[in-house]
Amino acid sequence: IAYLENDVSHIFSAMPATPQDPREFYRGNDLGWGCIQQNLDAKRKVADSVLVDAVLSSEEATRPSELFMLKGPAGNGKTVVLKRIAWEAAIMYNELVLFANNAAALRIEPLEEIFALTGKRIVLCVDHVALFRKELVQLIESSRKRKVPITIIGSERDNEWFTYCDQLEPYLKQEFAVRYLNEHEIDEMIILLERHNALGLLK
Repeated sequence: IAYLENDVSHIFSAMPATPQDPREFYRGNDLGWGCIQQNLDAKRKVADSVLVDAVLSSEEATRPSELFMLKGPAGNGKTVVLKRIAWEAAIMYNELVLFANNAAALRIEPLEEIFALTGKRIVLCVDHVALFRKELVQLIESSRKRKVPITIIGSERDNEWFTYCDQLEPYLKQEFAVRYLNEHEIDEMIILLERHNALGLLK
């Protein structure tokens, strides 16, 4: 219970979240999960790719713990995409999804207990993995030894990954590039900005 209250955010439809001012969000001030609950983000194609390959695989239940990564330059929306993936995996596909709040989230003991109680594979989302690289290696190794199936979906800047995360490379199952918005995503973003009176100079 302490783990769920302090170290991770358990993603479910009625989870508490601070309401997000749309215009502040579009200026880059993200207060948490309000932006996702309020559907302020433009849908990114890469989110669907991660859901299919990392979360909805037909072999998901039997696969050992694996690491999937969102990578891209600073400011390309990796954190929001990771939140959207977590939300849709939990709400649309009824997966057991946890979002790490700190390094203590990457302990095997509470995750092993949650798996024993639920029997469900755990989807653990970790933003800025370079900060937790040692803990992630230990978690993956421990979960494989104890047969606790965990799908870890992380995000990190390209340069931070290449500089600090070489010890995670052996565990990397697949990576997904988060780049600039494509034309369809730009159109959706403009609609959202107009809807929330946040076009600014674009008006």
